[in-house]
Amino acid sequence: MAVAAILNNKKGFTIVELLISMLILSIILIALTHSLAVYMQYNVINTLRNEAIKIAQGCAEKIRTGQSCSNSITVNFRKFTVRFNITAPNPVTFSSGTNDVLINVNYRYGKKTYSYTLRTVIYKE
Repeated sequence: MAVAAILNNKKGFTIVELLISMLILSIILIALTHSLAVYMQYNVINTLRNEAIKIAQGCAEKIRTGQSCSNSITVNFRKFTVRFNITAPNPVTFSSGTNDVLINVNYRYGKKTYSYTLRTVIYKE
């Protein structure tokens, strides 16, 4: 008889149970939203670092052919622009034989300045 009484109970959820379940769901959604924002920020930082690597490698190729690199490059990225400042030696100043070359690419994202350094050896006859 007690089982039949429980099955006939059709009250549903109380307001307290609904509020608690909504609170738990809200906490989970806030955590997921925060992790998504952090993921997107690191994605942008990694993409900008990859762009700095490409710029440094392109500059090294120019130096190998005897051309000098530009001092800065501006790249449009999504909804903003990033300026990459390049510090590289002039190939005219190289001595005969092997020359250690240090190419530094600096850029700013947010409130932080990032840097990528490429070190290579270039031979001049």
